[in-house]
Amino acid sequence: MMDFINPFNEKTKDLMGKNLTVHISVFDDKSMDWRVVGVPTDDLIREALKIEKGSGKPNSEKLPEKLTAAQLNSIAEAKAKDMNTEDIEAVKKMVLGTARSMGIEFQN
Repeated sequence: MMDFINPFNEKTKDLMGKNLTVHISVFDDKSMDWRVVGVPTDDLIREALKIEKGSGKPNSEKLPEKLTAAQLNSIAEAKAKDMNTEDIEAVKKMVLGTARSMGIEFQN
């Protein structure tokens, strides 16, 4: 167990207090492999806009806060290392989709 705990603590010490997604694979020989996927996109959006939560009715009730191009770029760059693409425009579309599902509009 310490073969997991010590490396995990070392790799995530700079991320204390943040929500993380971790993918863990356990093999038949009881060895394991893991990787930190990072902070969820909705958490990054809420942090950038300084809001506690998204809209309860995102299709009809939009939040007054709008996601700016600079915030979108920053979030997309942070998420790019977690995605299976190096196409930053594709990552931006994913971030915008998450924002829409939270009732947040994009401001050019």
